Amino acid sequence: MNQQLLTSKKLSPETIALLQRWVNLHRVLWILMLACFFAAWNRGLALLYGPFSLLLALIVISHLLPRLQLREIRLQRSFPGILTAGEEATIGYQIQLKNARYHIEIEDRLPFLAPGTKVNLFFAQIDNHIRSQRRVLCEHRGCFHPKNLGMISAYPFGIVRYSVEIPTPPSEVLVFPRVVELSAIPLPNMADSTTVGEVLAPQQGGRDEFAAVREYALGDEISRIHWAASARHQQLVVKEYEHANRPALMLVLDCRPAFNLGEGARSTFEYAITIAASMIRFATREGIQCFFVAESEEPSAQRGRESSTQRGKESSTQKSRDWREMLIPAYSNDLHDLYELLARLNPTGELSGASLVEVALNRYPQANIVASFRLDSEDQLPQLPPHVTHVDLMIHQRSFTHPIQVSRPSYAARNQGNRMTYSIQANMQLENLFR
Repeated sequence: MNQQLLTSKKLSPETIALLQRWVNLHRVLWILMLACFFAAWNRGLALLYGPFSLLLALIVISHLLPRLQLREIRLQRSFPGILTAGEEATIGYQIQLKNARYHIEIEDRLPFLAPGTKVNLFFAQIDNHIRSQRRVLCEHRGCFHPKNLGMISAYPFGIVRYSVEIPTPPSEVLVFPRVVELSAIPLPNMADSTTVGEVLAPQQGGRDEFAAVREYALGDEISRIHWAASARHQQLVVKEYEHANRPALMLVLDCRPAFNLGEGARSTFEYAITIAASMIRFATREGIQCFFVAESEEPSAQRGRESSTQRGKESSTQKSRDWREMLIPAYSNDLHDLYELLARLNPTGELSGASLVEVALNRYPQANIVASFRLDSEDQLPQLPPHVTHVDLMIHQRSFTHPIQVSRPSYAARNQGNRMTYSIQANMQLENLFR
């Protein structure tokens, strides 16, 4: 021990960690038991065989009973219908056994929780059957396959902790992306349109193309009531029509591994998915048709189940990759398919943002506003045609790789012709992105 350790009269952290690793009650009992046995055998002290027998029985019971406690246990885990990143969810657990058990602990390492976080449940006594629930915070978006549950027992003395893995039925858990409430999105205004903020407001009496139905509101024309749909919904709903001059939003997501910087939920890829989901939800509520385009490889187990609207058509140069595209009609209230598509996306693409935008514009020439993502170390996309407004979402990558050095975010857009550039940082409030 060095002089500093002697003068401070404190053990160093390394020494404490070493003692915690090698010194415990179980080893101390073994040392005492062996000491009693050798002392009785060497010195002929028959009375020491009594403590030796007690210590031996204590060790045997501490090893045997925890194993018996964890035999013939049926354990089930249930998830709610929808899980969303950034929100809490209730996980249910059900234990079934033949007779009473004591001091049972469940350990569940769910993959969508924060790193190092796990669910722990302790039951002092279980009589045949018990149900329990735990609220957890879903940290990560994605498609997960939770593994077996861990069960631990140290009954009755707490000297030996015995753990086993309890198999659970295979299951797939989808955690939808986090969505924020935007107050506006940067869409172009038409000269002959009624506007609210930066988006077009539905006009009364439009008759260009039927889009969807919505709940009746005070002031709506009686002639616009959809009587058949009102009878089905048991409430008045009115028809909404899509104007021919209304903007169509196309959002292009870069899914290359190089675009995924940062860790966990605070990565550039996760921020881009949150922004994409939030923009589409806001736009569809305002009656704007949206297109989502991405390119990412999907696990083979999911390829056969993917719908044609999600996969799209593959060109001859993209046979080894999966093209993801989806049309979201105006006034869509149910975005479950979109959120499921975003939950399954992984940063495994190969096409750059510029290539994606070029191909996407060829597929959807009716889109007059394009939102795309890029890192600030990458060059801007070539100028788009004059009739297309480009929302350039530039991600400040240093704020994700070095979060301590993040500066104060700026929410102002930089306009250059038909391009509006927004700088996205890791510490910004995404709700105010387009304020």
